[in-house]
Amino acid sequence: MNYQIYFRLLGYVSTIAMHISNLIYMRHTILSANISEKSLDNVGIGTFKKMEYRYFTTWTVGLQIGYAALGTLCDLLVLLNKHKKNYRLPKYLGSSREIMFAGLVWPSTWVVFTVFWTLFNYDRSLIFPAYLDKIVTRLSNHVIHTMIVPVVVWEVMFRPRKPKSHYRNIAQLAIHMLAYVFVLHFTYHEHGVWLYPIFKAVQGTIHFYLLHFYVAAMCLMFYWLQWRLNSLIHVVEDVKKIH
Repeated sequence: MNYQIYFRLLGYVSTIAMHISNLIYMRHTILSANISEKSLDNVGIGTFKKMEYRYFTTWTVGLQIGYAALGTLCDLLVLLNKHKKNYRLPKYLGSSREIMFAGLVWPSTWVVFTVFWTLFNYDRSLIFPAYLDKIVTRLSNHVIHTMIVPVVVWEVMFRPRKPKSHYRNIAQLAIHMLAYVFVLHFTYHEHGVWLYPIFKAVQGTIHFYLLHFYVAAMCLMFYWLQWRLNSLIHVVEDVKKIH
């Protein structure tokens, strides 16, 4: 049995524990925060509190938890059936695992990390205004915007992969991103506010459309980057041993 499976399981369990504990911590922080009634009326804090499940970061954290659960199931099945010669996972599990990571988890994670920290360091008011520090601590901020990267890098390090269909993976990524664009614009038309202040700043200019293009380009760039990284880390023999 390849040792990599045990490192993957360690990563999955750690990912689930990290995100679930942080979600509980964030919920406790929000509920216990000493925020005045006037502050609660602030459109920024109100938007975050009422629509936190519409943020792309929230979607990405949810994907990481879901993928970790799926990965745990797949690897446990392999371990439980290790006495069976040439055991392979059910096709639907292996296929779902491939699409979910390659087409969703990996590119989404890098888009969140890159966009958030680039804008945060340039002008945080464009992505994460200072008043949100009242309900999202520095620790929680790093869990959902920084620690998501080691999660996916760990997976690439300990799971050799070979793409079965780039078309299928990219199609899934495109559907996911289009769905989020719909949610983003629907929220604006429904409530009159943008989930991310940068859209308000560039609305009515060519940069509004270019922003959508840049994010789409990043998705594709990061998608292809994972396969380059995979080929650098794993030799051909490792890739052939994929479960």
